[in-house]
Amino acid sequence: MYATQKNQLRRLSQQEFIALSALCRLSKNLFNVALYESRQYFFAQRKRLSYESNYHLCKQNENYRWLNTDIAQQTMKEVVIFIVGDRILSITCLSTLWRLLPR
Repeated sequence: MYATQKNQLRRLSQQEFIALSALCRLSKNLFNVALYESRQYFFAQRKRLSYESNYHLCKQNENYRWLNTDIAQQTMKEVVIFIVGDRILSITCLSTLWRLLPR
């Protein structure tokens, strides 16, 4: 799995390029907002934030409102996949080890 993907888009007009850049930036910002909310919830509650709960937290964000609903929801679903697959599991393992170590 690649962390980033580079695509070369040819024959775009200046307006299309600007619009596409803006949409990519909005999607990136929404991903970061959803990830931030999930991480804050995890650190406070020691539970994973479900997609539905995260949706209600993030739907008022301006990045969500500027994107089409289907694109915004897919971006937020990617946060759930990202967290389950990689980051929060490692945080959970580290916090478990930290509790087990003698002080």
